[in-house]
Amino acid sequence: MKKHLTKLLAGMLAVFALTTAAGCTEVGLNSNSSGTVTTATETTSAETTEPQTTDSASATIPSPDSATIESAASSESTSGTETTSESTTTAAASDNSDLQGTASSLFGALNYIEQIGSGNLPKDESKTYTSNQYGADYEAVSGTQFSSTADLQSYMENYLTQPLILSRYSNLLSIYGSSSPLYIDVDGALYGKVYATSGGFAWTTQTPTVTDVTDTSFTATMQYDDFGSTDDCVIVAALENGTWKISSVSFDGQTY
Repeated sequence: MKKHLTKLLAGMLAVFALTTAAGCTEVGLNSNSSGTVTTATETTSAETTEPQTTDSASATIPSPDSATIESAASSESTSGTETTSESTTTAAASDNSDLQGTASSLFGALNYIEQIGSGNLPKDESKTYTSNQYGADYEAVSGTQFSSTADLQSYMENYLTQPLILSRYSNLLSIYGSSSPLYIDVDGALYGKVYATSGGFAWTTQTPTVTDVTDTSFTATMQYDDFGSTDDCVIVAALENGTWKISSVSFDGQTY
């Protein structure tokens, strides 16, 4: 009798737990800025407990493997004696092969930023925002490492000098003076303008060619497919506060 009563109580508790869990819903977005946020709602069955999964491979633009570029000035000599930043940097800059890895990371970041600037970050179409300030519609960015405009700003400034950003990519964020930025913050989340074009490079070479090496700069070239023909993308890298950054880029007959 006691054993039967125990099983009955356990079954009632399990049903209560399932019913309680099924009644939980996510809190929708509430805009406190100038504009209107619309969040699509979904209806789920109390009997369905399988979580939704996202294919991360298709949800984001592939980013470069290296998020930061370490300066040669931070390394020490293999002989065990400490060298000055100037002498270490000079030694590294004189070896083109050592700079090829740095150049590859810079080209990877450039390609990624070009795609971001084309509005190609994946977005959640169920979460939209109409900006009265900018007179445009935006959708929540999803499936990327970026959760705010500050993240985008930090990423770009880690690979590009300020003059290049202002010359080529000022339209991405309002902080760079854009009157109609491609990306904005809405209720603590990153939103992108409903806009997309083709962007980025289809590289036809795997290894950059490094030339014109000095203590604080170098030039690198990669070839890409320009609608059936081959063209050069040329960057000039500068050592800024111990980090190699792209100071100028040339392609399609334009220099930025």
